[in-house]
Amino acid sequence: MARERKIRICFYEPAAKNEHPVNIIAASIGSVFLGKDYWVSHCEIMFEDDMACSIYAGETVFFKRRTYSNPFYKVKAFTVQEEQYRVMYGYCQIMADEGIPFSNVKMACAPMFGFFKGMNATFCSEIVVRALQRGGVEFAKALDPSRTTPSRLLYSMNRAETLLFDATPHRMGQSLRV
Repeated sequence: MARERKIRICFYEPAAKNEHPVNIIAASIGSVFLGKDYWVSHCEIMFEDDMACSIYAGETVFFKRRTYSNPFYKVKAFTVQEEQYRVMYGYCQIMADEGIPFSNVKMACAPMFGFFKGMNATFCSEIVVRALQRGGVEFAKALDPSRTTPSRLLYSMNRAETLLFDATPHRMGQSLRV
């Protein structure tokens, strides 16, 4: 039998005060269309060795160890086969090595209008969905990475039947290992 591996998607829920305006705008877009349960502004894909991949505004794609001690992260997890895991892990390493930059324009326009589909720049949910699709993750197959907000990804995950658990990291003692 093939070995199963755990993948986590970590969603950031912006706090009401002292929050960066970009986070409020991103969360607002998702919650307007999907409801208050989808108030998230950022997402990252995390692997069993605590390596995470995503991108922040003004930076390039990262692939680094993360702890998620911030109580505003919501974590969703599921399992994939070994080969799917390796493909996603490798994709994240390559994207970080290539230094793909963040695009404010793409983040603001692509989800609403479908513009800017190239990979010369990206935003968090686009890079996460592309990784999931490379790995053949079922709930991500129908998503258009260039039009998927963090809220839309969360919505898609919530509709999937393969979810293992839903927890916030600060309740898990700073470690996401299961």
